[in-house]
Amino acid sequence: TLPFSTGATRPPFTETSWYAALAFARLGDRHHSRRLLRELWFTGRRIAREKDLAAVSFSPVLKTDAAKGSRIYGLLLQSQARVGLGQYKLGSRVLQQLLALDPNHSRALDLAVELDEFTSSPESATI
Repeated sequence: TLPFSTGATRPPFTETSWYAALAFARLGDRHHSRRLLRELWFTGRRIAREKDLAAVSFSPVLKTDAAKGSRIYGLLLQSQARVGLGQYKLGSRVLQQLLALDPNHSRALDLAVELDEFTSSPESATI
């Protein structure tokens, strides 16, 4: 289990899980960092396929089009996970899909900046 897990109960994987994974990596705990990122990817994949936002009520996405909102949020989680795992091309591809659906998504735009920093600096935080 991850260090912050208590028994069978685990916290939901959200867009902020990305920062927890980066923190684990920075602290030298690559195992937990990568595990968290893999879980984030699987969660994002599941959410992107959902038809409503009931499972992602914590999402900042407007609930005007539930299926689109789920897809956007799921793509965000997937792109964060790919970037964190060092899969920059895949992360960029998923991020472009997200930005095609919502070109003004603030977290996606922030991730695009971070992705650019990761790919321009070889000694950057590859997890």
